[in-house]
Amino acid sequence: MLVFPTDPASVNNRYEAPNGAIYIWDGSKWGTLNSVPPPGPTGPTGPTGSGTGGSGGANVTASDIAPTGPAVGDVWYDTASGRTYIYYDGTWVDSAPSMIGPTGPSVTGPTGEASTVTGPTGTTGATGAECNWSNRSGRICR
Repeated sequence: MLVFPTDPASVNNRYEAPNGAIYIWDGSKWGTLNSVPPPGPTGPTGPTGSGTGGSGGANVTASDIAPTGPAVGDVWYDTASGRTYIYYDGTWVDSAPSMIGPTGPSVTGPTGEASTVTGPTGTTGATGAECNWSNRSGRICR
């Protein structure tokens, strides 16, 4: 069942249905601009493939540990890292390696000359208590 827009002006008085038919609003009703022909007959079945490619018999494993005893072409999805590997030439090869190279060496440049500019003098702090020393009573502060 087709559901036409309730406001034809919002779609410029034209509606394309999911089946490809185009309808035009004539001011009072929707009418067909074109009709979609029925589908044609199914074509003949193509030839059978050679068996290489998708049906090559590779094993696919999803695990956080690499499978043991793999054969060339086997696939392993590492559930811990989210990476996919293909077994080739005796090792698991990352199927989508990063194109970012290793981090370069850390280098520190030379130290510049010492500054000869004197900074501003800070504000004077509050005056502390006045203290004297007495042999009888020790320190006396006012």
